[in-house]
Amino acid sequence: YGCELQGDGSKGGVMQYGYEGRTFLTFDKETLTWVAPDPQAQITKRKWDADTGYNQREKSYLEEICIEWLEKYLSYGKETLLRTEPPGVTVRGKTEVEDGMETHVCRLDGFYPREIDAS
Repeated sequence: YGCELQGDGSKGGVMQYGYEGRTFLTFDKETLTWVAPDPQAQITKRKWDADTGYNQREKSYLEEICIEWLEKYLSYGKETLLRTEPPGVTVRGKTEVEDGMETHVCRLDGFYPREIDAS
């Protein structure tokens, strides 16, 4: 399971079970039912779909409790998570090509966050 907060303020959550790298059951918060892409999951799906109280609690957990915990733990790491560090730049070697152009190999490292534009 998991929940997420987007930069635009939207929130989401997912409850999913799987085995051997395949999805077994996924909870649909909108319909309060379980989706069973694996035929072996049908018995469990029918049993869990019948427990409407459990499904309502799952939805509440994903949309409220999980989000509250995520916000709480994000606040603990806010200083680290919001930091920015400029890249270190290293230029190594150059290769000359026939038309007089040179190609330089540059390495950028040590920056945060991961997204960067370099030219």
